[in-house]
Order: sequence, then structure tokens, then C-alpha cells
Amino acid sequence: MAGDEAETSAKNTIDINSPYYLTPSDHPGQNFVGEYLLHDGNYTDWKNEIMNALFAKNKIGFVDGTIPKLAEGSTKLNNWQRCNAMVRGWLTSTMTKEIRSSVKYGTTARDIWVDLDERFNKDNAPRVYELRRKITTIHQDNMSLSAYYTKMRGIWDEIQSVSPLPTYRLYDFLMGLNEEFNVVRTQILSSDPIPSVGASFHIVSQDEHQRSFGNSRMHNTDAAAFQVSGRNPRMTEDRTIRIGVKEMSVPKLKKKIVLIVKRMDTLLMVVLNHLIP
Repeated sequence: MAGDEAETSAKNTIDINSPYYLTPSDHPGQNFVGEYLLHDGNYTDWKNEIMNALFAKNKIGFVDGTIPKLAEGSTKLNNWQRCNAMVRGWLTSTMTKEIRSSVKYGTTARDIWVDLDERFNKDNAPRVYELRRKITTIHQDNMSLSAYYTKMRGIWDEIQSVSPLPTYRLYDFLMGLNEEFNVVRTQILSSDPIPSVGASFHIVSQDEHQRSFGNSRMHNTDAAAFQVSGRNPRMTEDRTIRIGVKEMSVPKLKKKIVLIVKRMDTLLMVVLNHLIP
């Protein structure tokens, strides 16, 4: 008798990797989408969130049609019915009251899924056009490079979610940069092959850091050059200084020093651009 019960229990045990497996904590009222309760204007966001949850729970087959309803008499029919009821509950618990009442008579999770897709998965062309138009109005202006890139990335991801077509992200990113990045922008567009938008952000970021370093050195050098006469009473404005066989006035010498330092900084930046990948 005990042996028969053990055999029956073993047969009814569901492997944890099976789509029919339910954990003790699972219940139909679980909300996997947080604030993204389904309403008429957020179907794409809601769908992405709920699909992610169903994949994690190994239950996506109950909505995409790959785990259809089993025939009457199947030994696993009861398992299928339990899981179908659970997924139906997960779907309806993430909807607003109005939408939930409109699908309450759906007998399977698949029926509800198809119904929602037919109702809310409308033509996305107007939304894509709106987002593309928004991108063309975004410029870096007073934003930091990182903040500008992050803002663009958010809109690109939204476009990708509603229309998985090429979106020319690199060109969007480069067009909105400030004029100070004209040189590095030309370098990127002249590259073969043209780098990805992520790699281009890294290149522009390096250029920004190098220029910031060069400007800091330039400021310190300018200050030192123009303070020479203040520290040395002999270097007055009307005095001339002999350098080799040439004589040069103090103002002219100062300008010469500043010009030499600027050229050195420019050369340093060119060298760094070649050395740093």
C-alpha cells in the first residue's frame, strides 16, 4: 500500500524545468509589471514587461501558442489547466478595471493575449514619426555629454520597441553635438568602417577629456607667461630682449611663448588620439 502511494507521488511530481511547474509562492493575483497597468496608451511597455515576467516563469508558451490546450483524457491536462488559470490571473491582475472586465470571459491565456494584441497593437508609424521628429529637435546645448547621450538612448530604445527597423542612431547622436566636437565628428564619419554609436560616444568622451586637460594646461601657461613681468622688474613692457642674434620686445616675446605652447598642446592631443584606441 505504501509502495503504491510512493509510486503515485513520483508520477505526479513535476520537474522544476517543466513549464507546468508552479512554485509555492505563485498565485493568480501577482503583479509583475508594477506601475505599468495596461491601459489604452501603454500597450507596448506593458507587453514588454509581462513577456519578461512570463519568460522568467517559463510560462511564455501559454500566451504565444507553443503550449496549446491538451486534449481531453491527457494525463497532463490537469497540469495545463492549473497553469493556464495562473497565467490568466497574472494577465488580468496587470490591467486597469475597464480592460479587465472586457476579457473576463476569455477561457485561455492565449485567447486573452490575442484579443489584447488585436485591440491595442495598432499601426505604430505615427508614434515612430513623432519620436523621430522629437530626436531632430534635441541638441546637446547645456547638457553634459553623458546626459545628452542618455536622453537620446531612451528615445532610440522606445523607437526600437515599436518599430524594429534601423533608426540611424549614430547620425542622430552626432547631429546634436555642440560645435566644439566638429573635428571629432568629422573623424568618426570618415572612419572605415564607421563605429557603432556606443563606440562613437566613447571617442567623443575621450576627446572631451583631452580638450579639458589641454585647456587647463593652456590657462596655467597663459597666466604664467603674462605674470613674468610682474615677478621680474627687469622685464618691463618697453624693454627688448636678445634671443640669439635677434632682439624682441617683451610683449612680442610673450605672444611668441603663448603660440609655442598652444602648438605643443595641439601636437600632444594629436599624438594621444593616435595612441589611445
